[in-house]
Amino acid sequence: MAFAQSVRSISNNMAEAKAALVGLNWCILHGLDNIILECDSLLVIDMSRGKSEVPWQMMDIIRQIQNLVSQVNCVTCHCFIKWWMLSLNGVLRMMN
Repeated sequence: MAFAQSVRSISNNMAEAKAALVGLNWCILHGLDNIILECDSLLVIDMSRGKSEVPWQMMDIIRQIQNLVSQVNCVTCHCFIKWWMLSLNGVLRMMN
């Protein structure tokens, strides 16, 4: 399922956090309770896990994410490395 929504954010991390919140809400609304939340921003993942300080502008969104994650079986992970590896594999395939 893919969709688009305007998030009007002041930073890339705020946009990432809002997108994560929208995705979590969508999953829960549709009865999904085994969720893998992948974010491009390691900082957003760390904030949602309580491992990084949360700026006051993002406090409400991060708390909502933490609350939703605690209600379902949800794993949060940083997906940059996965995409980097896929890109590298694609480049290596083209070279062969």
